Amino acid sequence: MRQYMPVCLLCLLLLLSACGGNRGGPAVVHDDPPVPAAAAAPKTTVDLDAAAWEGGRDGAAEIVSLEYDLGEAAVDGMTFRIRGRLSLPAAGECLPLVLVLHGNHDGKNPDARFYEGFAYLTEYLARRGLAAASLDIQSAYGLEDDDVRTAQIAVRQLDCFARANGGEDLFPLDLTGRLDLDSVILAGHSRGGDAALNLGCAWENAIGVCAVAPNLRVAEKDWRDIPAVILVPQMDGDVDTLDGYAYLGPRWDDGLKSPTGLTLLEGANHNFFNASLSEDDDARGSGAALTPREQQDFLCRYLADFCEAAAGKGALLDVAGPAPGRRYGQAVRELWLSGDTALLSDSGKAAAASDGCRTRRITADSRSTDIAIPLSWGTDHALTFWEGVWERGGGAMDLPLKQGDLNGFDALALDLAVLEHADYLTLVLTDSAGGSAGVRLSAPEPALGGSGYTLFSQIRVPLSLFTEVDLGSVVRCSLTADGGRVWVSAAWGR
Repeated sequence: MRQYMPVCLLCLLLLLSACGGNRGGPAVVHDDPPVPAAAAAPKTTVDLDAAAWEGGRDGAAEIVSLEYDLGEAAVDGMTFRIRGRLSLPAAGECLPLVLVLHGNHDGKNPDARFYEGFAYLTEYLARRGLAAASLDIQSAYGLEDDDVRTAQIAVRQLDCFARANGGEDLFPLDLTGRLDLDSVILAGHSRGGDAALNLGCAWENAIGVCAVAPNLRVAEKDWRDIPAVILVPQMDGDVDTLDGYAYLGPRWDDGLKSPTGLTLLEGANHNFFNASLSEDDDARGSGAALTPREQQDFLCRYLADFCEAAAGKGALLDVAGPAPGRRYGQAVRELWLSGDTALLSDSGKAAAASDGCRTRRITADSRSTDIAIPLSWGTDHALTFWEGVWERGGGAMDLPLKQGDLNGFDALALDLAVLEHADYLTLVLTDSAGGSAGVRLSAPEPALGGSGYTLFSQIRVPLSLFTEVDLGSVVRCSLTADGGRVWVSAAWGR
């Protein structure tokens, strides 16, 4: 039986560690006494190639897509129009409803129609058998309490859908019985991403939330136990602090069992997800590697797969298999945790090292002056991780584990960042009887995101590959390499 710990996230790349961070000073290098280790010599070694997740089937449903404007409304002194873009299959009843919230791209212009930039997304979702509406929430932006105002507009829009679903003639087409209002999925971009997360906490009928390039408002929320995913563009020049990383830790601090994941899309910028935004905001100033069409195609498939998974009709990942290095043809770096995840590593202890490898334990936060990790501004959390530097082949870094019984887990996952290319990076397990086996990892190449942050990603290794090891009595969990430099923030069993 798998073990579950309400993860206090001492190690997840985002927020862990009980200390409040160094608040702008240099990272803390812990004064741990050296811990010697013997060389790791696996009896067998197999290669683990990065997985590619295709999914994202193209839908074939005939659809209806239309603009709607139900007139002007007012709430607490704010006036706004109840309008947007609605797409749904031409036939079918009791369809899950996806509500898409745009961001604040021109708060001084109440007439801007940024919701139109997600018409392509609603139409794709409709072809996949979902009802989808891109809501006009522009009137909320520019106000001091725009998070409250956004929720007020969304509530009024949802009320209109409920009335129409009950038979009231409000929309240009008959929606009677067409919508499943107990299965609402919220999606948002930029400021709308945080708004979607807020609504997911407040609405009992929300079954999932997807936030795209969200900016941080309040990371600690009254989370409901529903699936949530964060899509972060690597080259975000707007939210260049990569704020999306700040949301994972608080969700897991609350002990949620539903899947929580973060996908970093390599080469993507902030703006191109919204077809109304044409400016390239690449944080590196070198031009986004992905085109608007590529980013939008990715979002279509990612969100549709997530919606189906949230509704219990599909999956977004293989939790027991290797973590995908590519999704829908694009390079990604991902972090995933779910209710059957257990934290195996102990960040309060030093890593052991054998000849040829140097290790140290480091605590840093997003304001460290010498190490940049995207924990995001506004948080006081820090990350403790181990650094391994290989000067020559044969050296090993042993990660301190809390337990040696790995029976009951399907995979061992490492949250890892590569600082300098590590040749033949291999994970080696050794049992109490001396049995050992290694799995050579397909580790990501060194890369930075946003305004220069080091990027962690999760590597999952199926434990079935360690054929020479008694998984009930593991005494060593080692990394070996022929040169290179890596950081490891956590080891998980799942």
